[in-house]
Amino acid sequence: MFTRTAKLPGEDFYTPVPTHWLRDFRLTGTAKAVLAYWCSHQVGYEVTIKQTMAEMREGRDAIYAAVKNATEHGYLIRHQARGEDGKLGTVSYTLGPAAYQPTYQRAWGKAAGQTASGFSVSGQAVSGEPAPKKNRVKKIKEKNNTTPAPSAPEPPVVVQPDPVVVVASNVEEPDTTDRLEAAIAEMVELTGWSPSTIRKALLAASESGARPWPLVVAAARLCYTAPDTKSPARLSVNGIWWKAAAKDLAAAQPREIKPRARVEVPEWRQERQTATDASGAARAAARATALAAATRKTA
Repeated sequence: MFTRTAKLPGEDFYTPVPTHWLRDFRLTGTAKAVLAYWCSHQVGYEVTIKQTMAEMREGRDAIYAAVKNATEHGYLIRHQARGEDGKLGTVSYTLGPAAYQPTYQRAWGKAAGQTASGFSVSGQAVSGEPAPKKNRVKKIKEKNNTTPAPSAPEPPVVVQPDPVVVVASNVEEPDTTDRLEAAIAEMVELTGWSPSTIRKALLAASESGARPWPLVVAAARLCYTAPDTKSPARLSVNGIWWKAAAKDLAAAQPREIKPRARVEVPEWRQERQTATDASGAARAAARATALAAATRKTA
């Protein structure tokens, strides 16, 4: 739970985000987003972790990791008091001292002395390299304008073509198709977890064991809908969902009906069948004759 205790400078209709929050390379992108989202509420409003997960569409682990990252670098302060019975109470957060300080650390250049405007007190530019002086620029221009002396022609270089290497692989790479994004969207709609964690789990399950992509998606549906599944990483475990998914896919595929092989009947069997048919026809004719004679006598 996060509680707004004071307004930031310049806050009115828009949410002010200090520059050093965004430029401090020690903060992850999710941590910066959580700080900006929490400070978009009115002073005194209490934002819960569940509300943050629902409105930022991020998973529980991603939100807690972002809060821990911001707390470690002084942007948040963690509070947890004990009740009268000695039990720990609810954890709450407020903005820390680093959230109000204009200095920050960048991924290049010197960290000390840099201000929120992006320039260094020591005279370095934003890129981390010293600003060029005028006389140095002049020398560089003169050096570039000088005409080099002609040199002896170099021998021609014969370029050998690179050998063509063909790598055969039976494993599908879903990240190169739209099927991965469709599967991620389906799992996010099904579970509410963050797309990044689901993407990592699906790719890990596909790469480990060289499983086909339809099997991975079918197993993910069964695994993520299980009541005891708490994280997308559970898909990589060899659980019962893999066998069930393989069985469902096998049942869904159409069965190939093979034509029956022609059986050659031996000649002696054919002769016996012909004799049997002839004797049967003779007995049928005799019965018809007897029946006709009995009918005439009755008449």
